[in-house]
Formats: sequence, C-alpha cells, structure tokens
Amino acid sequence: MLHAAASLRLESRRWFSIIPHQNDLLDFFDHLLQQCTKIHLLKQVHAQVIVNGSSNSAFLAARVTSVYARFGLLSDAQNVFKTTPVHCLSSSLLWNSILRVNVSNGCYENALQLYVEMRQRGVLGDGFTFPLIIRACKLMGSYSFGRIVHNHVLLMGFQDNVHVVNELIGMYAKMGRIDYSCKMFDKMRVRNHVSWNSMVSGFALNYDCDGALDMFQRMEFEGLEPNLVTWTSLLSSHARCGRLEDTIGLFDRMRMRGIGVSAEALAVVLSACADLVAFKKGMVIHGCVLKGGFENYLFVKNALICVYGKHGDETGLCDEALAIFLKLENLDGGSMERPNVISWSAVIGAFASKGRGEESLYLFHKMQNAKVMANSVTISSVLSVCAELAALNIEDVEEETMLITL
Repeated sequence: MLHAAASLRLESRRWFSIIPHQNDLLDFFDHLLQQCTKIHLLKQVHAQVIVNGSSNSAFLAARVTSVYARFGLLSDAQNVFKTTPVHCLSSSLLWNSILRVNVSNGCYENALQLYVEMRQRGVLGDGFTFPLIIRACKLMGSYSFGRIVHNHVLLMGFQDNVHVVNELIGMYAKMGRIDYSCKMFDKMRVRNHVSWNSMVSGFALNYDCDGALDMFQRMEFEGLEPNLVTWTSLLSSHARCGRLEDTIGLFDRMRMRGIGVSAEALAVVLSACADLVAFKKGMVIHGCVLKGGFENYLFVKNALICVYGKHGDETGLCDEALAIFLKLENLDGGSMERPNVISWSAVIGAFASKGRGEESLYLFHKMQNAKVMANSVTISSVLSVCAELAALNIEDVEEETMLITL
C-alpha cells in the first residue's frame, strides 16, 4: 500500500513539474485531461486548472465536464458546469458537453431544461446541439417539444445537415409519424447508412414490414449495400408483424451474403424459431450463438430458453432450458444479467407443458423469492399446473394474480 501511494505521488509530481507558461496552458491541461485513467489524477488536474486560472476557459470546462462523465461522476460534471464563470456560458461547446452528459445518462428532462436555458441566454445551438436534443425528445417521447426543436432546426438552417435530419427521422418514427420521416428522407440531398437504417428501423417500429422491405430494396437499387444494422431491422420488422417463416428466410439470406451476426439478430430469429416450434433450426442458430460468443447476452439466453422450452415432442428439452436458465440464476447478485420475467416464465412454462408440474411450481416459488413480478404468461402456466395437481394451497398464486394486469 505504501509503495502504491508513493508511486501515485511521484506520478502526480511528474505531471505538474512541467506546467508551461500561460499561453500553452490550455493545450497542456487538455492533453492531461485526455490522459487521465484514474479518478484521483482527474481530481488533481482539475485542481491545477483552477489554481492556474484556467477554469475561466469554456473549452477546458467542457473537457473537464466530459471527463468526469466518462468516469460516471455525473454530479461532479454537473457541478463543473454550474460553477463555470458566466462569460463561458456563451459557448455552445460547453452547452453541448453538458447536454451530452445528460442525454448519455438518460437524464432527458434535464437535457430539455438545459436547452431552454441555453436558448434564453442567447446561445442558439449548432450541428452538435440539435442531434442531442432531438434524441432526448425521442427517448422521452416528447412530441410537442420535438416539433419546437424541429422549427429551430429550420430557422437555423440545419435542414440539410445529415446528422440532424437522421435524428429527426428517428424521432418521428418512434412517435408513430413515419409519414413525416418519409417526407424528410425524400428531401435529403445527401444520405448515409444511418439515414437508410433509420428508415428501415422506423418501419419496423411501426409494424410495417412491407415498408421496411421496400426501403431495403430501394437502398440496394441505389447502390448502397445494407449492413448488419439494416438486416437486423428488417428481421425485426418481419418478426413484429408475425411473419416468422420470412424472418428465418431473411436470416438465411443474410448469412449467405456473408453478413456477420449480432446478438440482436440472433435473438430475433431464435424467437421466431421458438414461436414456430422450429427446434432443428433453433439448434443451428444456437451453434451461431456459441460460435459468435453471444451466449452471455441476457436476451439471447431468454430466446434460447424459449426455443428449448416450447418444443414439446423431444425428451430432455426442459432440462436444456433449465441448464441455460441456471447459468443466469447462479450469476453474482451484482450482475445486470439476472433472470427476468421472460426467462422465468419461459422455463416455468416449459416444465408445465411437459407435465412436470411440481418442478414448475417450485420454480415459481423461487421466482417469488427472487422478487420478480409475474406476468400473465407466468400466471397462466402456474394456474394450469395447480388445476392439474389439484393444489390446495394457492394463496401465493392468487396474490401474484392480483398484482399483474392481464
């Protein structure tokens, strides 16, 4: 411990023994901030910025804000912004930095409030501001605010900025106005992959697989090769519309073209296999999961559990589903990949459908102990088991049933 502390002191002295003259301070501190890999060093660099009077720089304030956010120190990032001298608040760079911090961390309402304050101070935003605030409107579902920002985009002359328009396309699609997305897309002078992918994804969100396919084919016709994101959105659109066989067929076409796979694409096609009870195909996809190293993704595991659990004609598949489930259940309690209601319901339903009712009820009680709220699928499976077993003690089931919305 003493050796480590001495090393840190020597490292800090080495950094600050070469502080340059005032004219070079901005570049010097900017370089140090970008090199910070430990919080204590960031704190020391920030202290030196203040001591040397460089905290009056909007550029350095923006950099310090973003680096604090990179370490997950959101309150520190917010404090840097709040304590920055008033004259720095005329810089869109500083505003963009704090907006990015809030949007990246899901603080969408804060981002909208900051945007209002920014406008009130006479800072009108730029090509970096608008994509951030439009994304906040989309993720927050604020259609009225999004329309206001769209007007600002037009007034400021950013209607031809490809990054701004891409975000507007995604925002309108998310809010169910795919017609607005289409109009904006058709007016674009320059498009990139994100533009096309936003449209295919937008049709998928709005359960329009034909629209997604038309856009996909139009993309190919205009000479732009669909990438993995495009294919995944196309798969998702067909799965959402219940065209499950088409989903599997498109996945095969994607693989034949040499397109790689993603965890999202695999989860979509596995879910299609489960609903079609296409077990053999599901096993082939399981091989892709293992080969690609996607077996630790929670939503992929959920889909695999459904594939094995819903296949009622083969023996031992309940145990396959349970084995995958237990890999989730036995993870460290601090992991984000704990079993959720989908994985619990899938494995409970699997045992129920195979006549292994007591094991199904045992798992249901474990689910309750894990404080995972049951849904209508879970309750349906458990009630059917209770009826078959003529179970007398179903108070827990009734209590759970009252807590869900069927």
